[in-house]
Formats: sequence, structure tokens, C-alpha cells
Amino acid sequence: SPSPSHFPTLEEMAETLQLSGEQQEAIREVFSQSEARFKEWRKEIHKRFRSLRSRLLEDIKQVLNEDQKKQFDQMIEQMIEAFQSQRQKDRREREKDERQTDNKSRNQT
Repeated sequence: SPSPSHFPTLEEMAETLQLSGEQQEAIREVFSQSEARFKEWRKEIHKRFRSLRSRLLEDIKQVLNEDQKKQFDQMIEQMIEAFQSQRQKDRREREKDERQTDNKSRNQT
């Protein structure tokens, strides 16, 4: 049974709903089209966030003296490094979980 933490996969829907091959193909196409729309949406959101973040940083720097600006830049650099490190860790965990799920699925068949 699908986990409440994610949208049902095609495989989960096919099994639970007993989809025909034709229905599975149609849903696969819906997923594909949605994925393309999500990618475009994500690009636009990231672009807007970058713009807002840049503006925020510049506005804050307007208030700071030179020494404070240097310290602030270091703070931001550390924050970015920590964020990127956490993202990589999260990605590795997700990939590990996906491999384990795939292995469980294969072993059940």
C-alpha cells in the first residue's frame, strides 16, 4: 500500500487500481507532461528566489560598515556551505532509501 508521504507511483496505482496496459501508458504520459511543467515552474521559482536573496543581501549591506560587510559575507558563505552539505546528505539518503525500496520490490516479485 502506498505511503502517505508520497504521491502514488504508476506501479502502485497499476496494482491497486488494476490498470490496463493502455491506462498505464496514458498515466505514464500524464506523469511525463507534469514533470516537464514542474521543471519549468521550479526554474522560475529558483530564479525569483535568487533575485529576492540578492536584493536582501544588498539591502542589508547598505546598513553595514566595511568590517561588518566582510563578516557578513563570511556568515553567508558558511550558511551556503552548510546548506549545500545538508542537501548532498539528504540526496544520498533519498537515493539509499530508493535503492532499498527498489530491492524490496524486486524481492517481492
